[in-house]
Amino acid sequence: MVAGEGTLKGSRGGSLKHQESPPKATLKYKKYNGDADPTQLHTKKLPSQQVAELAQPARNVEGWRPRPKIIEFFNITDFSHHVDCKVPVDEPIFQPFPPEVTFHNYEPFQIYEATLYLRNNDYGEESSDDEEAILASGAAQLARRLQNAQRDALLEEHLFADRNFAVSPADGTIWPRSEVEVVVTFSPDYAREYEVVAYVDLAGRSERLPVVFKGRGLGPAAVFSYDVLDLGDTWVNTLHQYEVWLQNRGKIDVDFRLVPPGSAFGTRFSFEPPSGRLSGGQMEVIKVKLLSDLLGSFDETFSWQIKGSSAPLSLQFKGRVCAPSFEVDVEGLDFGVCSYGFRYTKELTLSNTSEIPLRFAWRVPTDTEEPREFQILPAKGTILPHGRVKVNVEFVSKTVQRYNTELIMDIPGVAERQLALPLVGECAVPKLSLFSRNMEFGECSLRFPYKQLNYDHPSYEELKREYAKANRGSGKKFDLSLLPPEQQPVFSIAPDKVQLGPKEAAVFTVTGNALSPVEVREALSCSGTFGNSNKGAKKVFDTVMRADVATPLLHFSERLLHFRYTYRKGSAVEAQTRPLTIRNISPLPLVFALRPTPPFTVDRTTWSLDLEESGTVNVTFDPNFKDDLQSLQTRTKLQIVYADNPQRDAVDLHGDIDFPNLAFETTTVDFGSVLLDTTRRVPVRVVNSSNVDVVYSWAWDKGSVQEETSSIASLSLRQGRPKPPPTQLFDVMPIRGVLRPGEAEVMTFSFFAYPGVKASCAAVCQVEGGPAYTVAISGESNNIKYSVEPQLMDFGIQLYDRTVEREMTLVNSGKVPFTFAFNMSRLSRPGIVEATPLSGTIAPLSKETIKLKVCPGIPEKLVETLLVEIAHFEPVQVQVLVEGTYAAVSLNLPRQSDEDFLSCLEAARAKYINSALSQIPPDDPAKPGDAALSPASGPPGSASASPLRTGARRSAAAAAAAARPDTGGTDATGGAVLESPSPARTITTGRSATARSAPGTGAHRTQSAHSLSGGLGLSQLPVEKKVEVEAERLRLIHLLLERETERRRHTEHAAGLAAALEAGAAAAGQPGPAATLLRQSSGHMSPSASQAGGGGDKPRRGAASVAPSRGALTRHMSTVTAVTVATRAGDDDSKRAVARPAGGAHSGLPSLSVAHYVLDFGYVVKGLTRTRKFKLTNTSSQQVTFRFDKSLLEQAGFKVDPEVVSRLPGAPDFASAEVSVTLQAGKASVQPGPVELVYPITIKGSPPVLLTLRAHVQVPDLKLSTEFSSPEVGKFTDTLAFDVLGGERLNTLVVTGTCDYPHISTDYRNVFYKKVKARPQTPLIRGQYIISKGVFEFGPLLHTKDATGYLEGAHPDNTARIRITNNGLFDNHVEFSLKSQEQKLAEEAASGGKGAKKADAKKAEPKKADAGKKGGKGAAAEVLPPALVLDSVFVLSPAVLDLKVDETQELCVYGFPMADGLVEDVIIARLRDYKVSCQVLNGPKYTLLLSGVGHKPRLDLSWFNHDFGLQPLWQPGMAPAVKALRLRNDDTQPIAVDCGPLVLQPGESREWVVTFKPRGASAARLSLPLEINGLYTVHVEAKGEGSPLRVEVANPAQRAVNFGPVSAGGSATRVVSVVNRGRTPATLSLAPSAQLLARCSLDVIPAPGTELVLRPRESADLTFFFRPPARMRPFTEELLVNLCGVPTPLATLTGACLGTELRLASDSLPFGPVVLGSRAVKRLQLENTGDVGTKFAWDTRALGPHFAIFPSDGFLAPGQDVKLDVTFQPTEVNPDVRVDKVKLRVEGGEEAVLTLTGACIATTAQPEAVTLSCNVRASASQSVTISNTSSTPWSLRPVLQHDFFSGPESLSVPANSKATYPITFKPLAMSTPEQPHEGSVFFPIPDGTGLLYRLVGRAEAPVPEGKVERAVQAKTAHVEVLKCHNWLHKPQRFHVVVERKGGDKSAQISAPEYVDVPALSSKEVKLSVYCYTAAAVNATVTFKNEASG
Repeated sequence: MVAGEGTLKGSRGGSLKHQESPPKATLKYKKYNGDADPTQLHTKKLPSQQVAELAQPARNVEGWRPRPKIIEFFNITDFSHHVDCKVPVDEPIFQPFPPEVTFHNYEPFQIYEATLYLRNNDYGEESSDDEEAILASGAAQLARRLQNAQRDALLEEHLFADRNFAVSPADGTIWPRSEVEVVVTFSPDYAREYEVVAYVDLAGRSERLPVVFKGRGLGPAAVFSYDVLDLGDTWVNTLHQYEVWLQNRGKIDVDFRLVPPGSAFGTRFSFEPPSGRLSGGQMEVIKVKLLSDLLGSFDETFSWQIKGSSAPLSLQFKGRVCAPSFEVDVEGLDFGVCSYGFRYTKELTLSNTSEIPLRFAWRVPTDTEEPREFQILPAKGTILPHGRVKVNVEFVSKTVQRYNTELIMDIPGVAERQLALPLVGECAVPKLSLFSRNMEFGECSLRFPYKQLNYDHPSYEELKREYAKANRGSGKKFDLSLLPPEQQPVFSIAPDKVQLGPKEAAVFTVTGNALSPVEVREALSCSGTFGNSNKGAKKVFDTVMRADVATPLLHFSERLLHFRYTYRKGSAVEAQTRPLTIRNISPLPLVFALRPTPPFTVDRTTWSLDLEESGTVNVTFDPNFKDDLQSLQTRTKLQIVYADNPQRDAVDLHGDIDFPNLAFETTTVDFGSVLLDTTRRVPVRVVNSSNVDVVYSWAWDKGSVQEETSSIASLSLRQGRPKPPPTQLFDVMPIRGVLRPGEAEVMTFSFFAYPGVKASCAAVCQVEGGPAYTVAISGESNNIKYSVEPQLMDFGIQLYDRTVEREMTLVNSGKVPFTFAFNMSRLSRPGIVEATPLSGTIAPLSKETIKLKVCPGIPEKLVETLLVEIAHFEPVQVQVLVEGTYAAVSLNLPRQSDEDFLSCLEAARAKYINSALSQIPPDDPAKPGDAALSPASGPPGSASASPLRTGARRSAAAAAAAARPDTGGTDATGGAVLESPSPARTITTGRSATARSAPGTGAHRTQSAHSLSGGLGLSQLPVEKKVEVEAERLRLIHLLLERETERRRHTEHAAGLAAALEAGAAAAGQPGPAATLLRQSSGHMSPSASQAGGGGDKPRRGAASVAPSRGALTRHMSTVTAVTVATRAGDDDSKRAVARPAGGAHSGLPSLSVAHYVLDFGYVVKGLTRTRKFKLTNTSSQQVTFRFDKSLLEQAGFKVDPEVVSRLPGAPDFASAEVSVTLQAGKASVQPGPVELVYPITIKGSPPVLLTLRAHVQVPDLKLSTEFSSPEVGKFTDTLAFDVLGGERLNTLVVTGTCDYPHISTDYRNVFYKKVKARPQTPLIRGQYIISKGVFEFGPLLHTKDATGYLEGAHPDNTARIRITNNGLFDNHVEFSLKSQEQKLAEEAASGGKGAKKADAKKAEPKKADAGKKGGKGAAAEVLPPALVLDSVFVLSPAVLDLKVDETQELCVYGFPMADGLVEDVIIARLRDYKVSCQVLNGPKYTLLLSGVGHKPRLDLSWFNHDFGLQPLWQPGMAPAVKALRLRNDDTQPIAVDCGPLVLQPGESREWVVTFKPRGASAARLSLPLEINGLYTVHVEAKGEGSPLRVEVANPAQRAVNFGPVSAGGSATRVVSVVNRGRTPATLSLAPSAQLLARCSLDVIPAPGTELVLRPRESADLTFFFRPPARMRPFTEELLVNLCGVPTPLATLTGACLGTELRLASDSLPFGPVVLGSRAVKRLQLENTGDVGTKFAWDTRALGPHFAIFPSDGFLAPGQDVKLDVTFQPTEVNPDVRVDKVKLRVEGGEEAVLTLTGACIATTAQPEAVTLSCNVRASASQSVTISNTSSTPWSLRPVLQHDFFSGPESLSVPANSKATYPITFKPLAMSTPEQPHEGSVFFPIPDGTGLLYRLVGRAEAPVPEGKVERAVQAKTAHVEVLKCHNWLHKPQRFHVVVERKGGDKSAQISAPEYVDVPALSSKEVKLSVYCYTAAAVNATVTFKNEASG
């Protein structure tokens, strides 16, 4: 052969040392697959698949190994000294692995390596004759290898090397007609083009071959869904959140990271996540959060670094941060003049007009000292959006000064000085003085109070001066009425100033007004000014005013007038009148008025009575004054008001009105949410609260019926039923009746929950002669919504007698209350689980917490089921998992077992066998049970796991059945299962766990922590110890359940007895003893199992001691040594005395114990001390602590060390403590004879363990004999140890025995001389044994050849010699025969043919063989086989051989075929005269010679080997692979097959179904042993291999199918290629995702119902069409496919239909009736449910004059909403005000419309008018009271009609309160009695109603402006200047009228006739006076507007 060598060299001349990378994982070689290449399978493919395969050739699928093609055969001796190859000729010697090197899922910038291995499949070698010669040339070969290594080292320096390209291997050897695969790795550093030239240097070629490597580095491609995002207006200190999609549009993974911003606004943004990684096509949602405490506009650009990209990715945000807006209802605060130290308060209202909460803080900058003069309440706080708060500013002046400062409002965290209100005021101090510093009371009586006023009453001028000083600058005039009442003078004089001319007089009126009835004295001084004197006033005279003030007194004939009216049917309501006499008993005449209050009236209201005068007045009582027919008890007074005295007297007026009235418990019946199609009834108690009978009847108010019907409910729940009217849904019973006074009756209101209805109406109770009562009824139908959490409660591992408590929650998420109850019927035992509360009712939108208490009661893992019954629904199952455990310990001592323990031990052993077989690893081919296969046969419920002995298996099965009364299944958790239908059974191998129930229980239990295959590390314990621990647990369970059953029975019996005694005691009239009996019964109840000291009357079964069995020494497997102990005469068992401690060890034993061990000291010499040690092992999972009672043990002569063991660790270490027990036989308390002590070892957390200490104190006499027997083959050695009583050492005896079968060698290497591994095609072999087939071939033989002389060697071609060797331990007598002969003889015997003898089952050979046996070898050679000439092809010679041990003889086989064809036969060897020795105990030894002939049953099997081939790993839902195994009895006798068991009658057949369910991706084998008649075993082999289903997306980047954002009506198409990378065909269907695809508007080809069959390595395309008809939120759904019957996730579908969408909460807004001039405001929510922010604007023109919307435009971010204030303020009366379809324009989206409706009604004035009167240009005030009965405060803006009436601009009315509105009447023109000034005030109420009050004002004549008195000199002209004022807003012309009222007529008074005065100004008018004589002249000057009068 010629080989070529090649080397790659780089163009740059550099070199790179090539380093072999070691393999990264252990390599497992698989056999070649003989199947056809899956790439060459001619299957029908889609056109797209055909094009894809042509473009890219298919690659081998993982797991499929193509068979290498053999090109040519060579002579192996020319190349190797291994001349004998174990590899068959048709198989290649070297196996490449892997056959194809591929890279999947590669990433840029990464380097990948792969290693190719060549395996030599020749696993053995044979020595040859020329081996030494070949090895001698080893030195030359070593030299050649050294030369090659040196050459390779030189070439490494010039190998190809590059930064971005790498070549592997860089050099090597290419053999002729072969190729070498070179892997070129490209690792780009940047996103650019790369090109490198490499050269290939070939040995023997002068020129190098250039190779160009080109590559292009791809950078990541990531984009944001938006480049610029305008956030619009955002609020300060408010979290705003937005979402931006980051999508990887390339195929390279994108690593992104946010560059931290550094600007002021940039730091207020946060992004989540700030970094991450996106695979190809993947999208990531970036959550952007803005929380800014800065104000102003921002424009921030954020950069994102993309790994591998030079340019960063940018995202820009724009917007503005706004502060919250607010309003204040005042422009400033003016406190005016304030007294020093007094508190003055001003109020203002702060309103938040923004959409976010407003934080505020008030302060006064100049008020910094404590205590502060200005207090603001509240000084700081927060106002919710569109809320308001009232702020009170309190001013307490501490300094006499003027205040002019500011009230500042700051917004904390936003800005300061957002508002500044002027704050002004002045502080003044009044002056006071004492009238006298000494007060003289004179003579006073004891215990009688005296009072004096000590104040100085200054004169009018002094008071005026003091007042002017105190109110300087305020502009106020002095008025006595402003003084306190006690400072005002009692007497007043009018006029207080006059001008007297010569001979004139003046009349003064003195008025006295005293506050109390006392004697009053005051001095009045009159001063005057005379002439034109400029001097001061002179006192004219002084006078003293005195008055004796008296109190008015009246005498009434009755102080109480009582009226009563009672309703009578048919009688009219009439008024009642009674007289009242009044007499004046005061010293003065009295003028008074009577003022009654309704329902009382008087016939005369004004009275004047002189002294002792009397009068009678009639008082009338009107029962029907209200006209409401309501019973009433009125208690009022008849007020007596005196004309000139403030005193008030009164007469009590009582009136009782009795109408038929009812008192309802409630007038509103709200049924709430009622379950669909059910009726709820509500009782209402009605009482006759009147004193007359009530006759009532019910009726419906048709106008109050309201109904809201849900369209969804109508479609889904009504089911075509007609909807009844709401009045038929409600009902009331009884509908009529009569109630006596004080009688009560229950009215029942009912509501039928018709589906999808919310209705309300009013039921009117009409009372005869009484009022009508209205009961509002409402209800709606709804369904029950609930949840039970959790539904699986795992309590873990707990002590079996400990109670654990957990909580679960029942949630009512609906509007209908429901009841719940716990059903404990499915509990395996009562009391395991308790629920508190056990039942109840859960209100709507609430939850109930349930406490569950769990006590396992037994050491077992329990799975309990609770049923939660909720309303009428199916019960909800709640699973409770708890595992009971106990502190288990084990002693390495013999057990004292009872029947329960023995049965549990068998059950545990059978369980362990199944567990052990289930845990055999499937990869070990050497074990018979390693395959993941299992046959199925036999009756249901039987089990078999291994070819055990029939008896042992049957006993184990019986024990398992006894320990498992409940029918349990097998829970296979691993491995594969072979199953068969009934009546066949199932045998499970592999990993499995069997759920078993303890005896007598029915609980569903799983594997316990104490079980054999539990999770606590029991696998570290020995096998027998594990079985014993499990048996202890089963026995403890059995005992605990029995105790529980007995305790329950005892309790029931005690309860029954107590009931009987109670019944007897009740009959006898005596108290029953039930309580005492129950206490006694509870006292007899068994204590807890964990109490070690609990005593019983006597030990229970299993706790009492059991007589031990005969002592024996046992060795594992076979050896049994029997020891016979002979005691002295007279020491028989019947006379033994048991030594017990004084306290009685047996009487105090606990009633329950875990185990009972025996520590037997044997025979102990009296006076000696013997110590025995044992180990106590903690086999549980918890620490163990126990203590030995020293005093109790010492009483019996025992001593224990240690006495205390604390915290002995458990699993997984399973610590042990060694305990030494010493018997002190020398103590006096230890008497000769048997000694026994049963001691309970008390262990915390477990029942006690009993330990029996036993000894026999005696001097022994010993005689020893041994016996050997073995049921198994092998050599056994054991040591027998014994003590001699009284001796000082231990005596030992070594016993050895060997057990074996007689046998001959069957090794083909010893039997056959010539052999070959495999049968070659050419040349033909002759006389050789074929190893691979196990057949000896004679080769081609001529048929019908004469056999004469064959014994003498005449026919060497027809002769074969084989060697027979006795390699056993005994001499053998071997007889040989052919299988064909035996079958022929058996057929002849069965058919009874001619010359045939009856077949002897014990002797099948003819008698001629016996002659040969006697004659030895020579005799056998002379006798020809009887079948030689007839029909036998093969002849054996000799037919009998006698072989000694290790002797070898030859057997000749002659073949003479009689016809053409292949002839096969089998040589059968029988061993005869088997010697058996029989040794009689204490007697002679006999030797027996046993002989016999076996009859092999003729059982026909349909197959012995079956290969299931490759099968997919089985999962629930898949159809497994099956193969039927047929068994047929072709024999004449019944055949018993011990694999069921099964007995086949002659001719009968039975078929088993073998099921293959692979659980692991590995080869599985099953060797099913069929034991035939208990004689031999036939192995049926089945094998198969599991292969995982690997149907996946061909391109991993397409696993996330992203359709991206698609507009409505658009389409997006994605093609996903699915490939079957597994080794088995697979069926694929999209049926599980049909609903998902329809919901997401996805179409797929092929349709979801179509099944695709994908062969290995075959692919198919799935084409998805995303066609959203409307906007769709982003979705990410998992695509489930049906893969071979199993739902499997294949890919994720992501998409969205982005759009702009604004949604109104309602498309219509009815306002109802609104009073003219009023307005109603309703809020309407507008929400942006789209994906992008958008602007909106209302068509305000379409709103008209009646409606308004605020805000009318704006911007909404995604997910944001705004509350729109829609105002209805009608301007004219109209019953139907409507604006249809007002358009809402949405930028980039569909328009929305809104319909507004309302009605405008006219205002109706209140019946009572508000009347005011005053002089013209004066003012009068009166208040109107407004009541607010709603729960929200009102802020009203009254509307006043008429200029003469005024009032405040706003009025605030608190909720559920009243407020007064002052109205001021200031007329500027006079009115006439017929035409007063009329106006109105209108209060618009927020609910659309209004209050209108009519205002009537009467303007009287004006008061004179003043009086001018002048003294002028006669005959001298005098001009008096008068001022004429114009009070109107327009100019006026006044006519000056001078009227003279007497005096000298010659005096002349003249003035201008007309005066024009501008608006709101005055003008001086000159009045000329000229007198001719000295006289007094009086005149009145009037300025009159002639136009207005």
